[in-house]
Amino acid sequence: MNKEVIKRTAVCRWDSESECYVVESPLCERVLGAAETEAEAWKIFHEILEDTYQDYLEGKLAGYSKPGRPKKERTRFHVQMKPDAKEAITDMAKGLRVSQGEAVEYLLSYYEAQQSKQGRRTGKSLI
Repeated sequence: MNKEVIKRTAVCRWDSESECYVVESPLCERVLGAAETEAEAWKIFHEILEDTYQDYLEGKLAGYSKPGRPKKERTRFHVQMKPDAKEAITDMAKGLRVSQGEAVEYLLSYYEAQQSKQGRRTGKSLI
């Protein structure tokens, strides 16, 4: 578990079902901040991440029986894209210090967050 990478990949979205802002990272779905305002959701996210990370360091976090990250339940995804797009994703992944798959998950999470916020402004679901 890399706390700084989780912070860098966290996004804030509007949850129309719960009618609140939700902050989470696709790299650590167990850490989530939810509140009426974006600022409060971010604050809660950071507080829960700190507590979760401390539990991880102390060996008290369920699913983390040993140091390192638990096995990921992932599926293969093969795409054809322009070389410059592939290079950009590779560079982004290196900058975030994540895998290319995690970078794509982050991009999807960011896109969905932007759509949820836009839907809140217009009153329509865009996803």
